[in-house]
Amino acid sequence: EDRGILNILDKSTKEKIIVINKSDLELKFDVDMLDKSYLQLNTKDNISFLIQKIENILNKNSSSDDMTLISKQQVVEVEETLSHIIQSKMPLETGEFEFFAHHINESLMHISNITRPYEHSQMLDVMFGEFCLGK
Repeated sequence: EDRGILNILDKSTKEKIIVINKSDLELKFDVDMLDKSYLQLNTKDNISFLIQKIENILNKNSSSDDMTLISKQQVVEVEETLSHIIQSKMPLETGEFEFFAHHINESLMHISNITRPYEHSQMLDVMFGEFCLGK
């Protein structure tokens, strides 16, 4: 099983931290299967080096345009946002602007659950200020 997990990790292009936990106990894992970059950890000791390594990876990712979702709820919110955006297309094309607005508002509500709240008036100001929209 360990070799299978390592094979999956090897296929990933993402940066990884491989940690051997409870290093104060007898090892039940064949560390020869790993390259030399793994960490041995005993949580009874100082783990600041692991925290620093995680922070470094997160800081590298935060400078890109990619968003890192850290919970199942955030993933659900993004999926709901996308669903409402897709559903808004048909009413927009058929001129049913009330339904279009409903789906856009729902998508904004869902995405703001993981970003920050917004005011409808702020959004309308941006939409009318930056896009050619009629009332």
